[in-house]
Amino acid sequence: MISTASAVYLFPGQGGYSKGLLARVTQRYPATGDLFDEIADVAGDELGVDLGRLRTDHDSDAAELLRDAPDLLQFAIYAGSVLTEAALREAGAIGLLHIGHSFGEIAALTTAGACSVRDGARIVARRIQALNALSPDTGFMASVPVDRTRATALLDLLGDSRVTIAGQNEDQQVVIAGPVDAMTAACAVLAAAGVVSTRLPTPYPFHNAALQPAVAPFAAALKDITWMAPSIPVYSPILGRHYAATDDLPTLLAGHLVQPFAFHDSVRAAYANGHDVFVECGGRQVLTDITARVLHERSDWTAVATDDSCRRGVSAERVALLTGGVGPALVTQLRHLIGETSAEEFDRYWVAGGHDVVASSLRAGLAAFRASAGSTVAPPGGSAGATHPAPAEPAQVPVGGLDRGAVREQLARLYGDALEYPAEVFTEDVSLEADLGVDSVKQTDLLARAARHFGLPVNPDGFSVANYPTFGRVVDLITGSRTPTTV
Repeated sequence: MISTASAVYLFPGQGGYSKGLLARVTQRYPATGDLFDEIADVAGDELGVDLGRLRTDHDSDAAELLRDAPDLLQFAIYAGSVLTEAALREAGAIGLLHIGHSFGEIAALTTAGACSVRDGARIVARRIQALNALSPDTGFMASVPVDRTRATALLDLLGDSRVTIAGQNEDQQVVIAGPVDAMTAACAVLAAAGVVSTRLPTPYPFHNAALQPAVAPFAAALKDITWMAPSIPVYSPILGRHYAATDDLPTLLAGHLVQPFAFHDSVRAAYANGHDVFVECGGRQVLTDITARVLHERSDWTAVATDDSCRRGVSAERVALLTGGVGPALVTQLRHLIGETSAEEFDRYWVAGGHDVVASSLRAGLAAFRASAGSTVAPPGGSAGATHPAPAEPAQVPVGGLDRGAVREQLARLYGDALEYPAEVFTEDVSLEADLGVDSVKQTDLLARAARHFGLPVNPDGFSVANYPTFGRVVDLITGSRTPTTV
């Protein structure tokens, strides 16, 4: 049941939920039902939250839950990640490194074995209780499409230290947080400088000193949690390191509320250490897209989501194939072949590197067999590496018959989905690079997608994205006689 590839599991934080996520996971992977019930029991016992209703709910999205049932949303995000990781295990894949994004660090630690699923749900409940003791309008967070240096300079103009950089997702995207009045002023300063900030769907200004009053109560509330040494390494974008067996987890998790994160550095560190497959465990594909942008200058990696409602979403079975996963039946057979070991011991051996030993032995044995038998049979497929299947091309939409407004609306949705921005951001005069941080490589890719979407022919001569710096110019391009070049 363990993967032979060096896969990283990414666990989303706030906003990591999509319509019907828990209903889809529990229906497609019935073995996750018991885990769902455990989390639902804790949600009900600790806070009176009815997580069970999401088992059949295909309509409520994260924005609706944030507005009407914010506590339920927190349990839903946690459950979505935990159940997805369990489905991946059942399918025959496992991450050899876990990385959680903000709130997602709880699921990352839980699924790595630092605590039970039930205790992980209790951590979520205690976190909610500590935060609910704060005033309702503590503040908010916003995404800013500039690098850290420029963001710092713009915040210096504001002159209010209550607004801070809460974290960085990628080189050209930081997140700021602070009290409502200070954040409102900060967003006005950014707008005056031509920078479009986007308010994030979060209930509190996480990773900011405004939440300091909740830190000590949260840490104290975790004293009855049973902690264990994780069986899978967990890297924290907040700590900037792997968790250690000697860590005081209650203190660290509580401190997360006020400490900034650096997700982009975590992705680069994982890649530098040989991890080349990134799998997002939970709702939507925000971390998948961020990872793709962080590693855009490289080509020897794969990033996929497990939410099959997303364009990058794939099934647990496909992840197992992608990572060279070994199914539970084969692992059991290998254990019986070796003999003299328990299932628990063999699983620990497998995670610790036994899969590499087995693979090396098989390769050596096959090489010896070929040498002795004079075999000249080539490996099937011509490659030992698994490949990610190309995503299905979107249906072409002919431009003829569509007025400019309709083209603009469709294009805004297409760009918004690709960049994880709301469609409202794409005004006529918004600059794709200066305002939204979309570099020329990404602009070329987006134009290629637009060409496919609208069924446009290719015109390779004399085209440059520099001629279409604003969204309005791109709309003109699509509706005019000139057509974009594909890559």
